[in-house]
Amino acid sequence: MRQILFVVISSLLFGGSQVLAQKAYDTIHYLGRVEGYRAQLELADGYLLASRITFNTKRGIRVFKAMAHEADKQGKLRFVETKPRQGGGEKTALWVELRNLDADRYSPKISAVYWNGTKLIPLVFSAYN
Repeated sequence: MRQILFVVISSLLFGGSQVLAQKAYDTIHYLGRVEGYRAQLELADGYLLASRITFNTKRGIRVFKAMAHEADKQGKLRFVETKPRQGGGEKTALWVELRNLDADRYSPKISAVYWNGTKLIPLVFSAYN
């Protein structure tokens, strides 16, 4: 009886941690270039709020996080920089907007625009393994 109780308690304590650690989404990786820098999109299929975009620049890494759990009716999904620029305000905030997203099937290429604080710059992300 003690052995059975020990096995049940052990499985609840140690086996439950694996259940809690499972992800409910798959990540699709994309690469692109903007202003001569490498841009990487990690698209979380099934939970878009976990998606992120990173730019590797001379000044360091810029990280952008998704602002919504799904694309809008036009297929747009906006990402904003997690570390706001000095001066603040919406006009100086950096963002990336993915275009023509289809939640049922993600394309091997995703078009986007990047707002660098002064102008819109088009960019294309291509899927890789």
